[in-house]
Amino acid sequence: MPTDFDRRLKEYLLDTIRLDVATISKDTIHLEWDADGRRLKNTYRFPFVFRDKPAFAEERARDSFAAVFGAISSLRFTAMLPKKVDLTAVEDHLPEALIDFLSYSARIEGSEYSWQIGFNQWDPEIVAVPKEDDLPILTVPEDSKQVLVAMGGGKDGLLCLKLLENSGIDFHMWQYLEHLYQTVEAKEDPSASPLFDSVPAEHKHLVYFNEDSYLFEMTRRRDSGIESYYEVLHPGATVSFAQNAGEPTLGMIIGAGLQAAYELPVAVWGDEKSAESPNFIDPVSGTGIMHSGTKTLDYAANIQRCWGKIFKNLQWVSLLHPYYDTAIFRLLKPVIGESVHQTHSCNRGSPWCLECPKCFYVFAGLTANFDRHDVIKQFGGADLFQRKNKDAIWKELLAIVEDGETPRRAMECVGQQQEVQLYFWNIKKRYPELLSAPPFRLFQTEILDPLGSELQQEEYFKGLDLKYGEMYREDHVIPAWVAEPVFDYITGLDVLSDN
Repeated sequence: MPTDFDRRLKEYLLDTIRLDVATISKDTIHLEWDADGRRLKNTYRFPFVFRDKPAFAEERARDSFAAVFGAISSLRFTAMLPKKVDLTAVEDHLPEALIDFLSYSARIEGSEYSWQIGFNQWDPEIVAVPKEDDLPILTVPEDSKQVLVAMGGGKDGLLCLKLLENSGIDFHMWQYLEHLYQTVEAKEDPSASPLFDSVPAEHKHLVYFNEDSYLFEMTRRRDSGIESYYEVLHPGATVSFAQNAGEPTLGMIIGAGLQAAYELPVAVWGDEKSAESPNFIDPVSGTGIMHSGTKTLDYAANIQRCWGKIFKNLQWVSLLHPYYDTAIFRLLKPVIGESVHQTHSCNRGSPWCLECPKCFYVFAGLTANFDRHDVIKQFGGADLFQRKNKDAIWKELLAIVEDGETPRRAMECVGQQQEVQLYFWNIKKRYPELLSAPPFRLFQTEILDPLGSELQQEEYFKGLDLKYGEMYREDHVIPAWVAEPVFDYITGLDVLSDN
């Protein structure tokens, strides 16, 4: 007999999503989906008329790009784990390499969403016989030497932009806005974030989302009560039910459209080395569970492989893959200075929810490298080290567990737990008045005391500093004409060790 949990799952999860329409009209990509009988329309408006750009002048290029865009946007349904993704209607315009990449990407994107409802792995059946072999679909001229930078409201995007600027590399900026949820500080006014507007750049581009699928998931989640199932399945979880799926990879294909239109061979994101490993290993299945699997070097290599087959001279890379978060935080002061205090990095509230692991993580990383009173102002006057009843979050961030338990990195965009320990070590030395704060009492008794003498503690953190404060020159897929000037600039700053 079906249980209450079975009912909730049935009401939330999807059996089949089917892409019926993928077209381009003027400046907008129009997609129409059937999700278990529910008709959904998603539109994506670009800052140019497609047919006016040489790369999209031919109808074939527009049709194929719309089909590829639609196929990749199927990842927006990942939270509802559809068993089948039917792309038959656009299969004439889909290259085989895209289907291969989509299968890989679904497994990566689905890691967290499968885990949160007790499934092992999402591996949907993709229904399509790809027939597009007139490749490449899009081409960027070989002699172009400009870069596209994704720029939201966070520190990593601003760091990428300033690294390029200070290394003498020309760039365009872009940002997206969704009408139903706040990705930047723009709920009512459909304009860019203040940070985006404040950066002096000649070329800025905005892309607007209007997705029925987002409201569809929200309604289905509410009506099914699936979040209460999540709370029972994962008691004590420090993060809420995840649902905004597919954003990173959708951003990559949006970037590809902008790159082709403005003849920009490289698109740059700010994905860090700290995201390389799983957040934890599921003890039952042995599967690595990842919140940020799309940030890994392996993912970058796979998208390079796919893009290299279906496009020409068009790449997606992370400028920050050679650096752990520790190194990134150290670069912030010499590269972007006090402008860091205009940034915000919370995925759950704007500018900060002040409750999630990411808020606490960024607060610690910034305090280790900037004046703590300025950081408190950045967080709206909240000193997160003094917040009550937050031991669960700090323990998770610091890898403090009970005997026999395995540490789990928070299911958020946070760095390695040893990096947080290193932040605390540096904060302890800079601000001894914080030693009585709740998380620092935990740090002393659970991390420092077991290490032994002060000399042993110094040796431990020296090792962490060497590992996480380095520049890993080989760990990236960045073309040399971008990588080498940036490496040279960072080397000149003399704030990181060089691997």
